[in-house]
Amino acid sequence: MINFTRAFDSAWERMLVILFRPFDPSKWFIIGFNAFLALLAEGGVAVNNSIPFQNQNQTNTYTYQSLPAFLHGFKQMLSMASSIFVSPWLALIVVVGFILLLIWLVLNWVGCRGEFIFLDNIVRNRAAIALPWQRYARQGNIWFLFHLGLILFSIVFFASASGAFLVLNWTWINAERGPAGNEVALLIVFLLLLSCLWIVYAAVTFLIRSLVLPLYFKQTMGLGAALLAVARLTMTKPGSILVYLLISFVLAFASGLMAILIFCVACCLICWIACIPFLGSMLLSFVLCQLILPVLIFCRCFQLDCLAQFGAEYDVWIVDVAPTTTAVAQPPTHPPLPG
Repeated sequence: MINFTRAFDSAWERMLVILFRPFDPSKWFIIGFNAFLALLAEGGVAVNNSIPFQNQNQTNTYTYQSLPAFLHGFKQMLSMASSIFVSPWLALIVVVGFILLLIWLVLNWVGCRGEFIFLDNIVRNRAAIALPWQRYARQGNIWFLFHLGLILFSIVFFASASGAFLVLNWTWINAERGPAGNEVALLIVFLLLLSCLWIVYAAVTFLIRSLVLPLYFKQTMGLGAALLAVARLTMTKPGSILVYLLISFVLAFASGLMAILIFCVACCLICWIACIPFLGSMLLSFVLCQLILPVLIFCRCFQLDCLAQFGAEYDVWIVDVAPTTTAVAQPPTHPPLPG
């Protein structure tokens, strides 16, 4: 069983050593920038766009406050979208979409490499970009392809689930009425099943990011071996993994509330940045990473300390330092465990 108290204490001590013993503003800024890069691959940078549905009988925007009304509006949106394919603007839309896709791919590629850089900064207690960028080039590229595979799988899976949902409920959606009788029961069962599948998917992807990635970062096993190692842990120690997931959820929830509060304060102080399309979102995310860097480092250290308790094979803190210009091996520089 994981000693979570020890993991909390150790993560707190490591965070203090990395950021405050001694305090170095330049080190804080560089590690915060690397945390921002890692955030790019986790969907942390988003542009707030909203596409309101228009009521056919009204000229003003109508807000759908129930599931049936939302689905009726979604049906209207699909009919409007179908007209795009015969629109003279189709070529421009395709070009813009392709450019946005390229930008998204580049950001995710940089983000996947950034996850390795951020781990390197934490494990080796240093503020570096160029050296870990080169050192983990191959792992970062493979992780990027794996990351894309996960995204494509999720898109296909949930698109198929959405298609099945529409097929099963199309009778009352097309009639623009509420579900009745057995349609309500079918709707509830389907939503419960989809919710369970989403929870399982979220848990699996979290384990991949929090446990598989550090093992792959250690460079003692390939990505496939790291996946098998975490799968073996999940099968042999399901209780520890379940408690780890629950505690991580609480940590993520608390961190999210803190991030939202700080984000709102940052928006109030530098609201002019938010007016810049896309770039404003990037800048605000960068500022947010700088402000909550202790939280980000603590959470990552907690994950690594939990993983290390499964044995030396899973101890990511035991890594070799990247070669220096003199090609002399140096001792590990990771923060010591608390006494």
